[in-house]
Amino acid sequence: MAYESDPAGLAALLHDCLSARATATTWELFAERTHRLIAPAVVRGLRQFGAAPARELVDDLVQDTFLKLCENNLAALRRFRGERPEGLIAYLKIVACNVARDHARASLAGKRGSGRVEAAADEVIAAALDPATEREAADARLLIEEIDRHLAANEAAGGARDRSIFWLYYRQGLTARAIAGMPAIGLSQKGVESTIYRLTRVVREMLAWREGDRVENASS
Repeated sequence: MAYESDPAGLAALLHDCLSARATATTWELFAERTHRLIAPAVVRGLRQFGAAPARELVDDLVQDTFLKLCENNLAALRRFRGERPEGLIAYLKIVACNVARDHARASLAGKRGSGRVEAAADEVIAAALDPATEREAADARLLIEEIDRHLAANEAAGGARDRSIFWLYYRQGLTARAIAGMPAIGLSQKGVESTIYRLTRVVREMLAWREGDRVENASS
C-alpha cells in the first residue's frame, strides 16, 4: 500500500515501531513503506543541484536517511510530534531532502575547494518550503512572510540583498557559489556562505521564541 494515500496507517506503523512490542518485522515493513516516500524526496533534493542522479547514489542516500532517522536511539523519529498523520509524510520527505541537499552541497564544496555552509535550515524552515498539503501550503506562506518580516526588521540580518541571498539558497536551492556568481550580489562565495549562516541563526532564534510562546500559551 502507498502510504501517501494512507497517512494514518503509516503513523500507526511508526507508533508500533517505537513501542515495546516492536519487532524486526515491524521495522522491515516501516522501511519498505517509507522507502516509497524517501527515494523521490532524495531525487528531488539532488535535482536542485544538477541533472538526474544515478540510481546507486539515490540508494546510498536513502540508506543515509534511514541512518539519520535511527541514530541516537531513534531521536529524529521520537522527536516527531505532528498533530496530524499527514505531518509524518511531510517530515520524512523533509529529512530525506535535507540529506540529499547536504550531500550535494558537500560534494560541490569538495570539488571546488570550499567549505560548505555549517548550518542548514532547521526542519521547520524546510517544512515551510516544502508543504505536503493545501492547508500546510497556506500555513507555509504565512510563516515565510513572518520570517521575511523578521529579517527585514532585524538589523543583524542586513538589508534586502542579504534576504535575497537567504531565499535564493533556501527556496530556490542555489549553491553559495551560484549566488556569488550573480553580478547584483557583489560578494565572494565565502561572503555568501557567511551571510547564509548569519541569517539562518537569526531565523533559528526567531523560531525558538515563537515555539516558546506557543508552548507557554498552550499551558496557560
